[in-house]
Amino acid sequence: TGPVTNAVVSRRILVCAPSNQAVDELAWKIHKYALGPNGKLASFNTVRFGILPGEERHDGRGKRYNRRETAFHDNERDKFLSAINLDNLLRDIAGGKEVHDYAHSGDKQSAFRKKKGKSRYINYATEREKILTQCHVVCTTLSGAGSKAFIEAVSRDQFPQSEFDAVIIDEACQGSEMSCLIPFKFNPNMVCLVGDPNQLPVMTFSQDAPRCNADRSLFNRLQSNGWPVSMLRIQYR
Repeated sequence: TGPVTNAVVSRRILVCAPSNQAVDELAWKIHKYALGPNGKLASFNTVRFGILPGEERHDGRGKRYNRRETAFHDNERDKFLSAINLDNLLRDIAGGKEVHDYAHSGDKQSAFRKKKGKSRYINYATEREKILTQCHVVCTTLSGAGSKAFIEAVSRDQFPQSEFDAVIIDEACQGSEMSCLIPFKFNPNMVCLVGDPNQLPVMTFSQDAPRCNADRSLFNRLQSNGWPVSMLRIQYR
């Protein structure tokens, strides 16, 4: 792993998927197998915007692990997801930590410099924006990318042309066309949709959805209109 950087990055990638589970798996795979700008494994800053695995959502629909399950989920993957979770990073700052190991390298010289200070009041909106300006890869769900907190946090005065240089949407055939259009708000220079149109379709609850094509994904629409589609030669599961 490469060194931790706490400086504003000029290029950012937004990685999205329809569900939290898919986004968590993406963040973990990127950490394990992706190369950073210097050619070294995981030598880039990553942050996860959204809930933690097993965390209760405000509407009560989140799955909360029981005691027996907690030990099973207390593994390297969940520890990593906890370390890069934006809410946890904000709590660290409020607790007095000043430098973060966004790459979660485990290097004692670069990991969380715990200058144990007193707990302090922070402006969460300002600190959220500061963290996201220092990250090369930002992971969130499609709906999360449309939240007010996320939109305000990813705005960049230094690079007003686009908030993200590239957007990658995984499981794109399971997200509706409307939800897949949300990340386009950030004016990316490149968008990559990854999915399998022959597997799980878009989940809809309205019986009128097929009549107005609300059960169609953006991937399916582009493919049906002759947009070039590339078949992956390697299965990355």
